[in-house]
Amino acid sequence: MRMLSKFNQEITMKRRHLLALTLIAIFTVPAFVIASTADWKEELKERFASIYTYSKRASANPDRITSPGTILIVRKDGISGDLSTDLTYSPVSVRDGEVRQTGGILAAFQNKKTTYLFRPGDRVYVTDLKVDDDKVSLLLMSVDTTAVTAKGSTQQTRYKASVQFAYDKKILPTLDFEKLKTDIEAVLAPEGVVAAASTKTIGLNQTPQEVEAILGKPETVVNLGPRVIYTYKAMKIIFIDGKVTDVQ
Repeated sequence: MRMLSKFNQEITMKRRHLLALTLIAIFTVPAFVIASTADWKEELKERFASIYTYSKRASANPDRITSPGTILIVRKDGISGDLSTDLTYSPVSVRDGEVRQTGGILAAFQNKKTTYLFRPGDRVYVTDLKVDDDKVSLLLMSVDTTAVTAKGSTQQTRYKASVQFAYDKKILPTLDFEKLKTDIEAVLAPEGVVAAASTKTIGLNQTPQEVEAILGKPETVVNLGPRVIYTYKAMKIIFIDGKVTDVQ
């Protein structure tokens, strides 16, 4: 009997030990997973903070920007904005480069009478950036004000927008940052990026065809045989034997 009792005690101790290990596994593994999830999100936010300076708004006056930051240029149609004084945003989703209006109950209750549709070329401040499991959201505020009439009174106001770049939740945690940055800049790009993309460069040895592809047809053409001069509003381009040799 004593031997049986001792055997039962050993079994009980082993069971307790196994239960303790099981509880450790249950409560520590999820904590590690949660920490890892938070890590990639925080790292992504830090990467964006290194290229965006977020603008700050006055708490008592949402229209007033107290600290201007990075300005982005809208490059695609489809981004809608709400009055800066609205309590909520009407989010816009971007997936595979396509801008889409989001639906659902929230959209149904938005006041569409005051909705503003941003146009390519409009300038916006970045006021915040959020990272979720399946999207990166940019919160924006228009740089320029718009005259809005409400209840018989007209005043200049800004518009705000939330643009959500959507991805599969299995892809976003490991998505290459440069790919994500490129996706965003196809829709909203810093002023410098847009300016660089629109810069027209004329270089030595370019042909008349190459120059016309960049600047369009010249206002006048002076043909002196091997020497040809293209005249534009801001410059003269001189070709010799069909190649650019000088720009004045």
